[in-house]
Amino acid sequence: MMKKINPGPYNISQEKYTLSHQLSLVSWEYGVQHAYPCWIGFIHRSFWDQKSEFLHTNPSRVAFEIPLEGNMVIEIDGLPNQVNVGEILILPAGVQNTLRTGPAGFCRKCSFGISGNMVQSLLASLGLEGNRVYSLKNPDRILGLLDSAVRIMHEADPVQAPRLAGLTMEILTELSEQCAERNLRREVADAVRIIEYNLIHNMSVSEIASTLGISRQQLYLLFRKQFGTSPKRYIMDLRMRQAETMLRQSRMQIKTIAANVGCSSELHLIREFRKRFGVTPGTYRKNLRKSASVSPSASR
Repeated sequence: MMKKINPGPYNISQEKYTLSHQLSLVSWEYGVQHAYPCWIGFIHRSFWDQKSEFLHTNPSRVAFEIPLEGNMVIEIDGLPNQVNVGEILILPAGVQNTLRTGPAGFCRKCSFGISGNMVQSLLASLGLEGNRVYSLKNPDRILGLLDSAVRIMHEADPVQAPRLAGLTMEILTELSEQCAERNLRREVADAVRIIEYNLIHNMSVSEIASTLGISRQQLYLLFRKQFGTSPKRYIMDLRMRQAETMLRQSRMQIKTIAANVGCSSELHLIREFRKRFGVTPGTYRKNLRKSASVSPSASR
């Protein structure tokens, strides 16, 4: 059983809320003493029943929440984020949140916090963002590393400080490896669904990125990695593929096709279609009709 140690700047307001059951809490501010760029400041395990809800502000640490049983909901700027078993939520420092049990009615969870002046830039370089829920491929691996950290923190031996700093980096690297590829696919899939659903509405790349909760530059990098092209080019290619399908399968006028695929005008469609297929939509349709009118016997 871990001893309970004061976690330092980890503020909890309990006004009109019921506090969760604390199972264990360990903290060691070795990073301040040894000037490490980032370090694990606390590891906390708790159990919430259906009445558990409280306000939480973590002013100086990036916090990580991992449900072990049940689920939880964290409100950030009034928006709910449900976190289930097999997922992790990253909370940036200095953000006030409302935490409560989720639809399961209870939650047993593990939380940990990482401090240091390099944390934010390190997370960004690893592809991990705050205020985000990520899927974990192997939560037990993360929990095993945290258990190792707990054993070191219990000893509070300055000689072990470099080992704990190294373990902090190992945990962040493991998180990146578990989250990045899986969540890249999910973000790209979400982006493609948004594009397809809003193709006719001419949604901008910035609006798509905002809907996903990421920056325009991040969306650009995602598409470059997944498709080898920019989001803008991907959208136009999709419009041209749909226009080509409509030319083959319908008798719609060119201007109607242009409107149906989200082009701003008939001229816009003609210009982009020629770039992709080498001919105008009208010529493409005429060539299709000529090909269809040639009988097998006539072609011999």
